[in-house]
Amino acid sequence: GGEGGGALRMETLGDAVVFVEAPLEGEGGHPSRTGTGLLREQVVAVMSDGEQRLDEWLSRRPAAYRRVVIPARLKPQVRQGLDQAGFTERTLQPGLPGLCSWLRRRFS
Repeated sequence: GGEGGGALRMETLGDAVVFVEAPLEGEGGHPSRTGTGLLREQVVAVMSDGEQRLDEWLSRRPAAYRRVVIPARLKPQVRQGLDQAGFTERTLQPGLPGLCSWLRRRFS
């Protein structure tokens, strides 16, 4: 048996970012579900160098991502789809700032 029982050792990856998808826990340690019954999940980025910023890491690797420009006429449809999938200001920006942004958009 090794250290951590198969746990990932970040230093073995070199200059890397790992995205981990994990369910959000609700009451009693059970996965949290949205009002629609869908399981809520979160994605966490873990970097091998804790002093590094993700935007700087990405700027050195332009082939690792691409920019998607959504035409203004399609934004309401895209926003609705993202909302239904659980990607809102409240989930992407947790805490009071995200909640305030979501409330402002929803009720203005």
